Amino acid sequence: MKTRTIATHAAVVGILTLSLGFVFLAEPLRARYEVARLEVAPNEEVEAQAQAVAQIGAPAIPFVIRIMKGDELASRNGGAALAQMLERADEDEKLAQQILHALAESFRNLSPTGRVWALTLARTSGRVHATTNEDCRRIANAGLLDADPKIRLEAIVVAAQLQMWHEELITRLFADPNEHVRRAAFSTFGNRSED
Repeated sequence: MKTRTIATHAAVVGILTLSLGFVFLAEPLRARYEVARLEVAPNEEVEAQAQAVAQIGAPAIPFVIRIMKGDELASRNGGAALAQMLERADEDEKLAQQILHALAESFRNLSPTGRVWALTLARTSGRVHATTNEDCRRIANAGLLDADPKIRLEAIVVAAQLQMWHEELITRLFADPNEHVRRAAFSTFGNRSED
């Protein structure tokens, strides 16, 4: 009889331990699964899959950042999911901070499409979430230094709209090897040198 009671208690404790472990692992496992589906989602499924990832919230951010380092399709899909998360973050400043901080930390490792998404999300968040301003500035300034002229052009727009830039970076853009970047820098920031 005593052996049976001990076995029953051990089984109950084992089940409770497994249940507790599942509760703590459920969100990260679900995040990994949903982001893996998002990574390869065809155009017609991207919105629904991005919503599924956005509903998970913060646990999905590292997985989304990882796919934004990949090919154009995965980066585009990941950017769509982060955009939907930011929309949901209107009441959740902490989520917006986590998203922008992760993008700022990973900016140089993102694919070109991922970097454009990071700049776009910085522009959107910088207007709405004051607590993300430092990370938005980091993203804009990293974009101004990017090797890709398309990224530098996008960063000029973001830096100007958010009024976040370092003067030395702007001065470097006036002598940029790309004519379009120079022109954009002069038309956007040229009158700042007179201030």
